[in-house]
Amino acid sequence: MEWLVGHGIGQYSFLSLTWVVLFGAAGAALAFWQPPAGVPAWGWWRSIAYSLDTLLPFLKLGKANEGLVFTQWVAVLFYFQKLLGFFVVTGLTGLTSKP
Repeated sequence: MEWLVGHGIGQYSFLSLTWVVLFGAAGAALAFWQPPAGVPAWGWWRSIAYSLDTLLPFLKLGKANEGLVFTQWVAVLFYFQKLLGFFVVTGLTGLTSKP
């Protein structure tokens, strides 16, 4: 866990933000190049919004991002991104700080 989010509040918070930026950008690129089925207009802004919506569990950007059907491997990667988001948020909130 230390290599992912570090311990405590301070410089390690920036380590968590680095992961948010990296995985958010990767998810946005993936959603842009592999859009969900049946969505006619899918641009960069919608891709970024969907990526951040799945990466950050406390962020909900409306019901427009719910129920989208991606191909199987893209859906698995977004589920991994959602799981990773819980670890990143744990690091951002300082729950992993040493006593």
